[in-house]
Amino acid sequence: MGMTFKEYEKEIYDSLAEYIRGKDLKGRYTELVLGLDEEMGKVISPIRRSIKGNYHEEEIDLNHLEEEIGDVLWYISQISMQLPDCNLQEIALNNLKKTHMIHLKKIKLENSMSINEYVKHVLDTFKKDLPNSKQGKARIFCMGLTKEIGKLSELFGENVIDGKMLNTYKIEEKLGDALWYLSAISKIYGLNLELIAKYNVEKVHSRYDGDGKVIKERSLYQRMYKSDVGQKEKTTYEKVIEFLATHGRLMRNSFYREGRQLIAKLRSYGLGQKEKTTYEEVIEFLDTHGRLMR
Repeated sequence: MGMTFKEYEKEIYDSLAEYIRGKDLKGRYTELVLGLDEEMGKVISPIRRSIKGNYHEEEIDLNHLEEEIGDVLWYISQISMQLPDCNLQEIALNNLKKTHMIHLKKIKLENSMSINEYVKHVLDTFKKDLPNSKQGKARIFCMGLTKEIGKLSELFGENVIDGKMLNTYKIEEKLGDALWYLSAISKIYGLNLELIAKYNVEKVHSRYDGDGKVIKERSLYQRMYKSDVGQKEKTTYEKVIEFLATHGRLMRNSFYREGRQLIAKLRSYGLGQKEKTTYEEVIEFLDTHGRLMR
């Protein structure tokens, strides 16, 4: 059984930063909505650059896109947890009921639906007249994500700025719509939203303690030697590579880049292929190049 949205929310419940926790409800809404707007831009920006064409065209760094999608998911979930009697699992279920009704499709939903099962149902409601190309679909889904998160900002703004009563029903609906588009974007780029959620859990746990305080960061190299991977008798060549690949994508961008640089150097030195190297050679390499990083 895969991770559910309910389980994801439970895992990230304590990851809200201390400075946000200390604010009143309207203050928390403001910080979370602004954060969601910011992270949405980080998802759309690399996709937009990749589909401009001509000399603007760039290849999307899918590991980086995964991280940004995870951050958007985190903000959507944190906003849902600030609302009264609301959770992301119910939001996802209600979203599917709505979209399948619009498309006149029958659907049987379980309250224990996993994140991957949700994404499968999202695929059932893709419009038939969508462009065939990945780039064409990406334009539509990015525009949809922008529209729904923009509507969320408007709804919260009416409460925070204008003093109007919070329209929680409409907000929950828009959170569901934003989740739908986020799932669609991850799917067309071959990304696993459930795996992204798990990566995001590990990321926020590495950044904040249970009280929302920032954990003092260590470099990727230091993290490896604090773990069992840095002890020969407890590890293997494969574990070293797995550690670098995993932690290089889970940490902040600086750690992410550090991990990629180390792996790239390993490969350029002929140490990235198991049959050409040994555990001792990898450790010796890291001992030299790890000191040069950061």
